[in-house]
Amino acid sequence: MKLSSDDNFTHGDHFLRIKDKYPEITDFSANINHNSPEYLVGKKTGVLKHYPAGEEKLEELIGKLFDINPERIIATYGMTSLIHYVYQSHSGRNALLIEPIFSEHRRAAEVSGCRIARLSLGALIKNTEIIKNFSYDIISLNIPVNPTGEMLNSTEIEAIIRISTKKGATVFLDQAYIDFLSTERQKEFRKVTEEYPDVILGRSLTKVSGLPGIRLGFGVCSPETIKILKKIRGPWTIPEDYKLILEKWSEYQPDIINIERERENLVLELKKMKLKVLGRSEVNFLAFSLNEKIDPLFFETKLMEKGFLIRNLGDFYGFTGRDFRINIRGHDENMELIKAIRAVING
Repeated sequence: MKLSSDDNFTHGDHFLRIKDKYPEITDFSANINHNSPEYLVGKKTGVLKHYPAGEEKLEELIGKLFDINPERIIATYGMTSLIHYVYQSHSGRNALLIEPIFSEHRRAAEVSGCRIARLSLGALIKNTEIIKNFSYDIISLNIPVNPTGEMLNSTEIEAIIRISTKKGATVFLDQAYIDFLSTERQKEFRKVTEEYPDVILGRSLTKVSGLPGIRLGFGVCSPETIKILKKIRGPWTIPEDYKLILEKWSEYQPDIINIERERENLVLELKKMKLKVLGRSEVNFLAFSLNEKIDPLFFETKLMEKGFLIRNLGDFYGFTGRDFRINIRGHDENMELIKAIRAVING
């Protein structure tokens, strides 16, 4: 197996790398819920002196929280592990990636020896029938899309699933940011996917909890596929004390109404500065592009000097170093960021 040497597969979380140089910096680069309570102050050594009870306990708890049959759930050490399990189960086959997409899909496909084809989301939206022209055994896409926060509608999603099902291909929907959609949009998405139980849904519990340092995710698919993925996963992959997050899950839900209000306000402020907002976000982050008069490295550096870290999108497929993504935080912090951006642009 030969891996490409020209990709770093960076995930963009540079906060810990720069915090010593900029100790007072505020992180707008990570797409997480920044309002979650800080109740995990340490680990109970009594629990850690024993082997974990098993992922089955977590899967039962996840099933109760999300109203899903536990037989259709696989708990994983973050979304990344699930992605690799899925691609290992498709080793050596044809993969179609809808870009932009989380870079681990591409890495997992490469490691598993898959033959990779890539299609832009824009081309897919213009004509969902275009995927009929591709030969693939698995198709992966983000729902919602990172970094723009856009969401395909139910008709588009169903068309993709229907076409892929006819091809006998697996559909892997990475929904790491689904919890930040409106309730109506979440219901719309669930209704479509419930009609196709063979679709693999990937969920991240670290984005919405605001605890990305604790790796916890899960997949939802048919019981038959779950059995295959669990053989690949193996035993004892998730520490016992991670159940603490799920036991207090109700405390971790984002304020969707506030996110929507702040997102609209940020879009308005960015447009006032003649910055191009990319796509139409429906979640807790949005992307924008600098005009040609502004040097992106200067812009990013000056923002850090003013105490704000945002995400450069130069390593995303289809984006450039002039494109940036910001997470939506509280109103006062958002306005401080806008003030800093305006100061950098105006010199």
